[in-house]
Amino acid sequence: MSKSIFLLHQIQPVRQLRLLALFIFLYMAMPATATYAQGWQPVPDIDLSKYSPDDFSDAEVDMPYFLKHFHTIANSVVQSGPAKGFINIVVWRAKKTNQTYNARIMENVIALAYFYSTKRPWNPYYGSEPVRLRLEAALENLANSQSPQGHFAEYGQDKWNLSATAFYTKFMGQTIKMIKDMPQITPAVLKRAIEADRKAINLILNDDKMYQSGMVFANQYGNVWGGALAYMSMFPDKAMETQMKVRLEQAKEFQSPIGFFYEGGATDFGYNLGTHQSDLWSAYQYSRGTDLEKVFVKEEDNFGEWIKYNAVPEPGTDIYTLNRGIETRQKAPVISDSFTFRSTPLSLPVESIRAFVFSKIDIEKKAKKERAKLKTNWPNVAPLKVGYSMAYSPYDFLERDYFT
Repeated sequence: MSKSIFLLHQIQPVRQLRLLALFIFLYMAMPATATYAQGWQPVPDIDLSKYSPDDFSDAEVDMPYFLKHFHTIANSVVQSGPAKGFINIVVWRAKKTNQTYNARIMENVIALAYFYSTKRPWNPYYGSEPVRLRLEAALENLANSQSPQGHFAEYGQDKWNLSATAFYTKFMGQTIKMIKDMPQITPAVLKRAIEADRKAINLILNDDKMYQSGMVFANQYGNVWGGALAYMSMFPDKAMETQMKVRLEQAKEFQSPIGFFYEGGATDFGYNLGTHQSDLWSAYQYSRGTDLEKVFVKEEDNFGEWIKYNAVPEPGTDIYTLNRGIETRQKAPVISDSFTFRSTPLSLPVESIRAFVFSKIDIEKKAKKERAKLKTNWPNVAPLKVGYSMAYSPYDFLERDYFT
């Protein structure tokens, strides 16, 4: 062997080691986008110091809290396995119910849809690919968990009930409305979500067992009014419309002749002032200017005539103390500011509830106070209380674009 060939054989292993070391160095130095191939890119945190409280309108002064913590919610979505798409964080509903079969947990899919589809100067998540992947996975998770007939479960695997199914229709209707025109959404995923929503609505409107459950828990059944109307505002369906009118006529039984809505065989202030009012607001949002508007206005007026005999004002305040001795399910000593009843736009056509609802001046004062607090603490917001059942509520996104 010549000397030059001998040296070449000695040098080649050294070159190979150097090339290997260079490859490892370059691989380690590659950006996260190149090394995250086996999973989704994380949804990044937002640096609120790059924004100003003045970037948010009066109707958005509560948004910095939700905006700051959105990445935590989004990154909790399970990426793979049987639970793929499940929003695995305890911020909505009780900790013990945070189970993969519980469709109520998944109502926060609307938060994913909201940030993905809302084009505002303060929203860096608009059209975000990492958000889209999680949103679509959540939609698929819900579709996969639905029974062939259209039910959803809440308290156990395949333990279908009215509550999970009806609430799904209210939140999903608005979710689909938010994302249906976003061009990056995978058509097959959107189509499946629309079909799942249609199936759930038709089940509730046509199933007598569902209706009988509504006789006991009227707040649950009432979700379908807004859910169905939202769906039909996008996808007209004559058969659905006809059956909804049939059930609406029957559903007069859900309300006592003296005005309260039935909960557990009697009344409950928590549900009457909260969920029922959300149901009515959702229905009013889509029925205004139609022949159905008067149905929901009449329900609210009947309720207004009753509540005024069961709530008394505390002198010198805007607080109303309730006649608690008759409540059946929750504990509501007063008409608190958090109740949907305080903000409902049904006070426009319904005079009987106006004394209880925030006036325009009240709303302006509240926004001014919240903005001052925001500026004092900026860029800090309240921490996310993981484990608290109302830490990140889908209701804060459901009604945000409604008529007020």
